Amino acid sequence: THALPLEEFTIAEAFSKNKYSTGFFGKWHLGYKQEHWAGNQGFDLALGGLTSKNAWKMLYPDRVPPVDQLETLMFSPHHLTHMEDGPENEYLTDRFADETIKFIREHRETPFFAYLSFHTVHTPLHAKPEVVEKYRKKIADLGILGKDEMNFGSRVHQNLPEYAAMVQHMDENVGRVLAEIDALGLRQNTIVVFTSDNGGKHSVTSNAPLRGAKHNLYEGGIRVPAIIRYPEKIPAQGKCESLLISDDFYPTLLDLSDLSLEKAQHLDGKSFKKLLSGTSGRSPHKYLCWHYPHRRFEGAVRWKDYKLIYEYKTAKIELYDLSSDLGERNNLADQQPRVARKMQKMLATWLEDTGARFPADGIILP
Repeated sequence: THALPLEEFTIAEAFSKNKYSTGFFGKWHLGYKQEHWAGNQGFDLALGGLTSKNAWKMLYPDRVPPVDQLETLMFSPHHLTHMEDGPENEYLTDRFADETIKFIREHRETPFFAYLSFHTVHTPLHAKPEVVEKYRKKIADLGILGKDEMNFGSRVHQNLPEYAAMVQHMDENVGRVLAEIDALGLRQNTIVVFTSDNGGKHSVTSNAPLRGAKHNLYEGGIRVPAIIRYPEKIPAQGKCESLLISDDFYPTLLDLSDLSLEKAQHLDGKSFKKLLSGTSGRSPHKYLCWHYPHRRFEGAVRWKDYKLIYEYKTAKIELYDLSSDLGERNNLADQQPRVARKMQKMLATWLEDTGARFPADGIILP
């Protein structure tokens, strides 16, 4: 399916049920027809969407799309499916931060849930020219401008000035949102989460020392930042090495807000509130699995410090000890066959239990 079914009960609906105002701002990939827009999935206010002509065709099948392209226009006119354009040359990252700040101001006296989904950092690499030039000079001074070598699945050098400028734009706007929360006197009792959906794209960034990138299950594709600020309940400057996955945010945010969990929803995700408060140092997961049944056709398991990757079309197995080999260079599958078999069985059981889907042909189950 290319849409989140309406019968699914979302995190936004969970907060809305508990009398929170809910706002969504940014990129939405959970359905392009009007019925599947964020405004119909629990968000009181939803602004953003996509520029893509395909999204426009699904939203308004009787209209000619206003653009003949798939990629987002970072400078106005943006032609997003669910947001009016601002003034000419308005930068999209700034606009989403503006809208989020406005929402927070309007709802500062009552509980609110704001979901800010930037298009940065993502292709196309479009940023403000003066910032691009700043980084072009800096990268040139380092002697790595224009070097395009690749190694272990991503760029060797972090040397694209447009990419660097987009990181700065995102950083500035995260800072603006945080500053507004502080200025409104909401710092102590506002939970702020900063995270990402996947690792960097191989052609535009370096994920070193990690191997791989977006669209594969090496650490460069699935290891992402997770930063949480909640002064009222989480000690500052803490660091957690425990195994977590993005599914965990749904139950954790409810738990941190002292709201009842939606147990039927949390089939994979588990609350890590105890990790954040320091009352437990153990991951809520015995192991984690990933399923990627297209492009590279692979699954993965993380158990303790071990990581197993299984190729569905060849039955090839890779096994790494991430405690000593975070870059996944030394395949231990032949040296530790018992561990590999154990983890392969974990993946097989999980795939069966979850009813995981596969293409019709050419798959070798673990």
